[in-house]
Amino acid sequence: MKTAIIIWDGLRPEFVRCDLTPALCALTDRGTVFENHCAIFPTETRVNSSTIATGVYPESHGIVANRFLDRISGRVINTGDHDQLAQLHSGDILPVPTLCGILRDNGYRSLVVGSGSPGSTLLQDPVGQDRFVNVRGVIRPEGDTDAFQATYGNFPVESDPPGAWNDLACRAFADGVSSDTFDLGILWLCDPDFTQHKHGLGSPESLAVIRNNDVRLAKLVSDLPTDIDLVVASDHGFSTVAEHAEPAEAWIGLEAGSYNLGSSGIYLERPNEHLESTVSRLMAQSWMGPIFLKEETAEGRGVIAGTFGQGLLRLNYPDHTPDVVYSRRWSAAANSYGIKGSVFGAGGIATHGSLSPYDRHAVLVAGGPSFKSGIVSPVPTSAVDIAPTILEGFGIASAKMDGRVLAEGLLEGPDPEEVRVGTFRIESDPNPGLEFSTVNGVTYFEGLN
Repeated sequence: MKTAIIIWDGLRPEFVRCDLTPALCALTDRGTVFENHCAIFPTETRVNSSTIATGVYPESHGIVANRFLDRISGRVINTGDHDQLAQLHSGDILPVPTLCGILRDNGYRSLVVGSGSPGSTLLQDPVGQDRFVNVRGVIRPEGDTDAFQATYGNFPVESDPPGAWNDLACRAFADGVSSDTFDLGILWLCDPDFTQHKHGLGSPESLAVIRNNDVRLAKLVSDLPTDIDLVVASDHGFSTVAEHAEPAEAWIGLEAGSYNLGSSGIYLERPNEHLESTVSRLMAQSWMGPIFLKEETAEGRGVIAGTFGQGLLRLNYPDHTPDVVYSRRWSAAANSYGIKGSVFGAGGIATHGSLSPYDRHAVLVAGGPSFKSGIVSPVPTSAVDIAPTILEGFGIASAKMDGRVLAEGLLEGPDPEEVRVGTFRIESDPNPGLEFSTVNGVTYFEGLN
């Protein structure tokens, strides 16, 4: 049996509808929909790519943001750049096993194809690739580049929308998974994320690329083996930017060289001197949401009143974690296209990365011989659960992963209503508390209240 995982980067669940995505809706009808599926925080691509790949949280895999400071080398790493990723951990990139690597150790072969940044694709299988293709021009093994181009032509140049990238990715993926060579295929499509960033949620351009992805999915379903397990997911949601923030230099109040900025946090050269003042200035910003500190108490709070500990969200990887991680404030306000979900203090037209439910809620649908048909499960799930569930289909235990096997969606598993869901809450006055749910020992962030 084969398994295929297809990621639509940045797809929000409400865009899965029959007039827009009939092929994906057909999969929901004949498979299992995990309707309470969420990204992990920060709701950024490479954080969730690493979590999907490994089944563990950032505290273990180390990719704590799209851009972060590697304290060992002193470099700020852009994780979309595969060459910069190669500077981590002596080139191993991820210090824990991946789904592809575990399968390889058990005699299976994997194909990874992506049209997003080479970094986000590479994180699925950083070392020992059976076959890695990023259609922006990166092939592994490198010696296969000429043969690939002889078959498929030159790598497409960037376009808006990036249709040529996505078309080539789907073609190479279908050819590989349909062959006898690969047992697992992972396809990462850069849309609708690429287009939503440029044109906004619900724009004609963004709706068009979602439709195009669905046409591609329909062709893939017809081209791939009929007995394949097929998982379609998104890595995160999306929000409209309602208010821009000043550059950090205007409000952080520290001299150049005394701090570094990641995509969702602040690294202080002298945290003992500057932590309290930095947090105070952050709290004064109109766009600021919850703040999480590396230095935390045993109760899950930060050492400064009104903050939380990073351990609550499993972010505390010592060499990479910022001293201060923050989520931007959000609201349910709709944009000019009537799409709800706004975030404050970010750049561009639309973005993601916050704890907003509009950024966290993502898509997860699974169909095929291993999964129940026509089931909608309300049980909480997250990106950390995908790898152990796939391994279960191959009969491989995943004891070292943080996620759980989504048994409620598997053919022989319990009904969703039989799965016990617990809840707990962490307070940090005067701010709203954080609410969590638990399923079989796995914790899921549920929101602020």
